This record gives sequence, C-alpha cells and structure tokens, in this order.
Amino acid sequence: MVAALSGITATAAYLDAKFHIRHDLRAGSRSNAAAKAMEFTVQKRTEDRMLVYHYLEDWAKQDIPNHLFLDFEGELWTYKRFYLAVQRVGNWLANDLGIEKGEVVALDGPNSCSYLLLWYALEGIGACPAFINSNLTGESLQHCVKVSRHGIQQVLVGQRES
Repeated sequence: MVAALSGITATAAYLDAKFHIRHDLRAGSRSNAAAKAMEFTVQKRTEDRMLVYHYLEDWAKQDIPNHLFLDFEGELWTYKRFYLAVQRVGNWLANDLGIEKGEVVALDGPNSCSYLLLWYALEGIGACPAFINSNLTGESLQHCVKVSRHGIQQVLVGQRES
C-alpha cells in the first residue's frame, strides 16, 4: 500500500511539474486568463502606455531602478541607467535630427546597446521604429529606408554599405 501511494505521489508530482497543473488551477480557466489579458490591454490603451518604453520607464522610476536590465558584452545597465541614456538619445533624435511624434523611422543594425537605445528612444518621443532586416542590401534596403522620412541606420547602429 505504501509503495502504491508513493508511486501515485511521484507520478502526480511529475505530471504537475511537466504540465503545471497546480499553476493552472490557481490561475483559473483560459477564458478567465483571456479576460484578464483583455482588461489589462484595454487599461494600458486607455492610459496610452502600451509600448515597451513605458515598462522601462515604470521600472526605472518606481519598481526596480537599480536592478540589472541589460548585460551586453560585459557592460552592465540598470533600469535607471538605461532609461537615463534613452532620454538623452530621445532628446538628440527630437532636437538635433527633428524626428517628430508619429513619424516612422527606419532602424537597421546588429544587436547592440545602441540599437536598443534607439528603439526605446524613438518610442519615448512617440515615433515609430521600423525594424529593418540587417541582412538587406541594394534595392530592398533602399526601399525600406525610403518608406520612412529618416533612415538613421548609419548614425549609431553601425556603418554599412548597400
């Protein structure tokens, strides 16, 4: 009897670990989760805070400003440090390059801190980053950049020839 009970307990623990049964039971039904997700989305849309930039802003200003946000090639960025850098880049984009709210801006380059800074800064000033595949060249690349008013892929994210 004890062996059977141990076997059942072990099987139940395995199934729970594999399929997250207890978690699902605590969370409720899928329709409940979908309703919560929809409620959250509507709330964020009403607040006009649906961008990734807004989460960085919240975390940098109130929740976890000194926690690690990014570790890229040995350089460590806290939420606050990265947010402050995003503000500087955003000011540069708006004041020096004249990028305006609602404008689509081509963003092209390899993964880097600069790429993320540009992405978040564009969102922060209300512009829309158009992510360009960094493998594009020639006419395909020219078309993608021409669709936007500003093609800043060569400014910070890396020099490339098309």
